[in-house]
Amino acid sequence: MKLVKVILKNFRGYNNTTIELHPDLNVLIAENDVGKSTILDALNIFFNDDAKIDTSDCNIHSEDKFIEIGACFRLEDNELVILDATNPTSLKEEHLLNRAC
Repeated sequence: MKLVKVILKNFRGYNNTTIELHPDLNVLIAENDVGKSTILDALNIFFNDDAKIDTSDCNIHSEDKFIEIGACFRLEDNELVILDATNPTSLKEEHLLNRAC
């Protein structure tokens, strides 16, 4: 399973942004204060239970006061995913797949 897309809505400086990722290697290069760390912070929030979104993380120019952080993955055919160590399953069987990506 590979991460292929990051979706940020109303998160800090990103209003409605989709970041397409290369399946093998990605590099963030830009000037200071343009949002490189924000992308990494969003991924940290997405993947880690202990990372929290703060109310100040909402984009100040947003009319809708909600934050959405999404991720899209590419799965190989019949790829097995272990959601907990005792019950091997797949994302399809757990209804965790959607067509938005």
